[in-house]
Amino acid sequence: MATPIKYRVLFCLHRHDREMDPQLQCRIKWGSSRFVVTVNTGYRVNPERWDPERQRCSPGSFHGARRVPAATINAEICRYLDVVERVFADFASRDQFPSVPDLRAAVQARLTYQSELPAEEDVFAAFDRFCAEQGSKNAWTDGTYTKWRVFRRHLATWRPGLRWSDFDEAGLTSFATYLREGRGHKNATVKKLLSFLRWFLGWADQKGLLSSTDYRVFHPKFKGQDQRQVIFLTWDELMSLWDWDASERPLLGQVRDVFCFCCFSSLRYSDAMNLRWADVGESSFVITSVKTAEPLEIQLNEWSRELLWRYVDEGVPDDRVFPVISNQIMNRYLHELCRLCGIDSPVHLTWYRGSERHDEVHPKWELVTTHCGRRTFICNALAMGISPTVVMQWTGHADYKAMQPYIGVAQDTKAAAMALFDQA
Repeated sequence: MATPIKYRVLFCLHRHDREMDPQLQCRIKWGSSRFVVTVNTGYRVNPERWDPERQRCSPGSFHGARRVPAATINAEICRYLDVVERVFADFASRDQFPSVPDLRAAVQARLTYQSELPAEEDVFAAFDRFCAEQGSKNAWTDGTYTKWRVFRRHLATWRPGLRWSDFDEAGLTSFATYLREGRGHKNATVKKLLSFLRWFLGWADQKGLLSSTDYRVFHPKFKGQDQRQVIFLTWDELMSLWDWDASERPLLGQVRDVFCFCCFSSLRYSDAMNLRWADVGESSFVITSVKTAEPLEIQLNEWSRELLWRYVDEGVPDDRVFPVISNQIMNRYLHELCRLCGIDSPVHLTWYRGSERHDEVHPKWELVTTHCGRRTFICNALAMGISPTVVMQWTGHADYKAMQPYIGVAQDTKAAAMALFDQA
């Protein structure tokens, strides 16, 4: 078995001209101190937006006279690390300790080969075919297509000359590193994006396109990846929204009504916006979910029925029940509304990027979004003692596992409510 060669890679800023941003150099050290190779990456970096500890440009920054995005430079750093790893692995496999000229030539050759390699359209053409087939098969929404287009850009930025052979274990590890360090994504986001890649590679494997099946056993562990903070409104917070006087802010009143309807019906915001009077009966309404394309019948309660009655004579176009605004604008108004209603209890969030732990505390109003309406319905319904099986029939959840985070929250809520007896 080949003995690995110990080495170290540092990215340094080297200034030749005081009037220009310093050059970004890749410095490779191995063996004794005399074995050093320095390679100029071709990028200039603003030293104020360079993180020397992480060896990366600060996310969202731009560099040099060409205003190169940080994501592009960070992706190139990941490419250099990948190239150096492969070069040393090649020398180790031949049981050869490289000299300075040997390593310089090997690194330059592999860098030049990758940079001159035309974008391999086979991978991206297959990716486009995958999206077309799976989108048609699974009735993807516009939002889902957008997510996959963004993912395609990740692949193209990570490795412009992408080949099927790049999807071996080393390549998959490199892609995960790029997402975490090149793009600055949290571990939970990296995990989700890797699931996207695994889906695409599974499809490609069935088509006989892959040269490596390492993806089948590639399951990296990330700290905090299973932690999921469920943001929802307690019953008291929901009532503070319900009772808020909207006479001077009618637009916020509409925002409040639509959000509360989600809280009392379990609807996603996209489904609430798509609800039409033709769908509404005396005791229930029937919708076909925008996300899943599954039909659902949801019974009305006194709260949701009252909200419907408020809009009977509004005359919203296209027979819609509620006025339509975009999800982004709705979220902005929700933040303002919840702040005005005093929904400001501190929420402690913990997340990880790699092994780095990050702790944040936010007032709850900053974290409330349209989807919190659906979460509020689920958590309050479970806390009231309604069976998860019944709740799933309303929400359309097909997998009991998806309910687990809410069940845990409901148990905490019930325990806190029981503790009130101790204070009586």
